[in-house]
Amino acid sequence: MPRAAGMTHCCDYVGKLLAINLSEDMLDNRDMALLSSPMIVSMRGQIVQLVELIQAEIRQNADSKAVRYLYSYLYSKLLENCAAPSIRYIAEHYDLPITVNQLAEMESYNVTYYNDWFKQQTGCSPSLYLRRVRVDRAKELLLDTGFTVMEIAVMVGYSSNATFTRAFHSITGMTPKAYRECACRRQTG
Repeated sequence: MPRAAGMTHCCDYVGKLLAINLSEDMLDNRDMALLSSPMIVSMRGQIVQLVELIQAEIRQNADSKAVRYLYSYLYSKLLENCAAPSIRYIAEHYDLPITVNQLAEMESYNVTYYNDWFKQQTGCSPSLYLRRVRVDRAKELLLDTGFTVMEIAVMVGYSSNATFTRAFHSITGMTPKAYRECACRRQTG
């Protein structure tokens, strides 16, 4: 993917402040609320390693596709680090039964306030967000593995094929089986 028009890749991090200007096509709509104000993230560990890798890649070839992919990966890592505990919990434990009560407790909110707060943070309800996370993971498994639809349903937190298929269809507009078949046709065609 070429650089966005008028966008210059540069990375001058020297240990105090890193400012990243992301083009809109790199942003996920679900993250817009989180990104509406500056993020403060501790610059250590994997984040620093990624920044150093970006700097090295830019020195070699600022127009490299790798730079864009590295920025995208850094973006996802930064969001992980600044996400609220309940949102991180969903990302890490989507395969478990999760209730809104549990999530609200993690943030020390009552359920009613938590639902409003969560929607403000992500643009959707906790249950829809969880469904999206599960379906996104299921899509990866459908494309990259030979697991059956039922095995994938269990892997992403659904106890029945019917419940999984309904959830998958509500997000993608197709059944898991149709999604896999369509993706396979695109790869071979």
